Amino acid sequence: MKKYGLITTLSLMVFFLIAASAQAHMLWLTPDKTSPEPGETVTLTIGFGHHYPQGKMEKQGRLQRVYAVSPDGSEIDCQALSPSTYTFTPEQKGTYWLYAAMKPGFVSNTTQGRSLGNKQTLENVVSCFAFRISAMTAIRCGGGQWRSAKADAYELEVIPAKDPAGIAEGETISLKVFFKGEPLAGASVTPAAADAEHPQGHDQGHNHGSDAVETDADGIARIKLTADGPWMFTARHKMPYPNKELCDTFSYCTSLTLDF
Repeated sequence: MKKYGLITTLSLMVFFLIAASAQAHMLWLTPDKTSPEPGETVTLTIGFGHHYPQGKMEKQGRLQRVYAVSPDGSEIDCQALSPSTYTFTPEQKGTYWLYAAMKPGFVSNTTQGRSLGNKQTLENVVSCFAFRISAMTAIRCGGGQWRSAKADAYELEVIPAKDPAGIAEGETISLKVFFKGEPLAGASVTPAAADAEHPQGHDQGHNHGSDAVETDADGIARIKLTADGPWMFTARHKMPYPNKELCDTFSYCTSLTLDF
């Protein structure tokens, strides 16, 4: 009996580790130009995985929408060239915000393994989480003015508190995390620089990054930049799922990429 109890315990531990790994996937956006001129096409790479900046979205049909918001507030759907490559052409001077999100879904750990689905669509479910994964970035067209993003694209968002253009290595960036349009205290924000010291990318897969910063009462995370170049800031938030008969947890993950 003890042997079978040990096997069951080890099996459950494996299932929960798999669940943690699944929740840790990140989505990020990398534009090939951060300061294009009006009429100049921008190519957007969709990153996906545990290791920023390595990894791309490889499967068709996993993204909900990829689009840009113009300086005047109008939306432009980006054109897909492949699952990981999209393009759009800015025509106005000013800040464009680009967004992408994965189709929402459920992941469950069952006694047979991990599967997409919830407690009502699968049998023998040990645990279940509903995932919401999104990403955003900004480009400045034609040297136009900075325009902050509105906190209304996704449930969880991380937005620079002020124009990040003048921030350099060794200085601190202030990021504000919003959940459903309101500042979120106690959220975890993990920074990662796309630097040459980490050719395999920064692994945020299991511990969500050892340099994670918690937002204060106003939803602000203050992070010191230790390198020039592109950075990704990943915000995470979990909360109980409202219907325990369907699932256990909501797991939110969103990223902001900026190039300093």
